[in-house]
Amino acid sequence: MHDKRVEKKRNMKNKIINLTKENAGFLDQMYETPDTLVVRIDGSKINSWKEYIEALDPFIHFPDDCTDDADRYHDWMTDLEWLGKKAYVVIIDHYSALMKNDLRDKKLVYEIFEEDILPFFHDEVEYVVGPGRKKPFNVYLVD
Repeated sequence: MHDKRVEKKRNMKNKIINLTKENAGFLDQMYETPDTLVVRIDGSKINSWKEYIEALDPFIHFPDDCTDDADRYHDWMTDLEWLGKKAYVVIIDHYSALMKNDLRDKKLVYEIFEEDILPFFHDEVEYVVGPGRKKPFNVYLVD
């Protein structure tokens, strides 16, 4: 007999999801579990890379400063084992206002999630980190 939970996990796809504010109300209830880290930040209050890292740090507790180093941020965000969670959710409210005067760094934030962090936790973690396990990791961009 095939276990539906195993099938669901196998087909899990970590994603970046765009939502309107009106359609984002379900997020708080959906992820209320002790095994899930929910990071919710306000993009309208973040104007630079440094402010972005400072907004994440109270949730992530980076072991080392990432405010001036995107590579270090990448390394820590593709680890997160010190947090002891089974799933991760990042919600950026007012995404269109995030770094509105620094579009290069805003693009970098998006690309690191899309090209590195989400694929890493989708499958790369199993052969890069021993013993690594796939973990749900979704990013919600809310406007």
